[in-house]
Amino acid sequence: MTQQHRNNYFKLVALIVDVAYLVISKYIKEKILGPDSFETFLNKEKHKLVHIYETSQCCECTISSINKEKLITRKQLLILYKSDKGNQIREHKRYARGKLTQICICEYSAKAHIDVRVVDITLANYIIQKCGKHALGIENWIEQIKDVRNEIFHLSDIQELTDYKFSRKWITLKDQLWE
Repeated sequence: MTQQHRNNYFKLVALIVDVAYLVISKYIKEKILGPDSFETFLNKEKHKLVHIYETSQCCECTISSINKEKLITRKQLLILYKSDKGNQIREHKRYARGKLTQICICEYSAKAHIDVRVVDITLANYIIQKCGKHALGIENWIEQIKDVRNEIFHLSDIQELTDYKFSRKWITLKDQLWE
C-alpha cells in the first residue's frame, strides 16, 4: 500500500491516543468526579468498580444480583486500587458447603494520589457506565470511541487504512470528540 494509507493509520492512532484520551479524562473530571479527587471518588465508588472484576457477592452487597462476568482483568483493577489481603475481615467471607459464597472487598483501597490520567479507554468506559450520571447518549459516545479504537488497534499488524476507511473513522471520532 501507499505511504498515504500508512499516514492515515497513524493519524487515527494519534487522534485516539492524544485527543480522545484528553476529552475522556476531562469528561470524567468535570462530569463525574465533581469536587472530589480521583482517589476519593474511587474509594466512594469502590463497590461498583470492584464488581467489574469480582463476580461473587461481597461484604458490601445489599442485593444478590451481581454480574457474573469479569469485565476487566485483575491487572486493570490494580491500576485503580491497591490490594492488601491483611485488610480483609474474616467474618465478611461466607461459605456454604465448603464453597466461598461471599467475598470481602475490604482489601481494596484507591491508590494514594492517583490521577485520572492512569485510566485507559476501557477503564474510562466502565467508570462512565457504572458511576456516571447517565446523561443522554453518553454510553453511545464512549462506546463509539472504544469501537473505533479497537478497530484501529486491531489493524496494528498492517498499519494502513484506505482514504475511504480513514475518512469514515475520522468523522466518527470527530463527531464524538467535538460535539
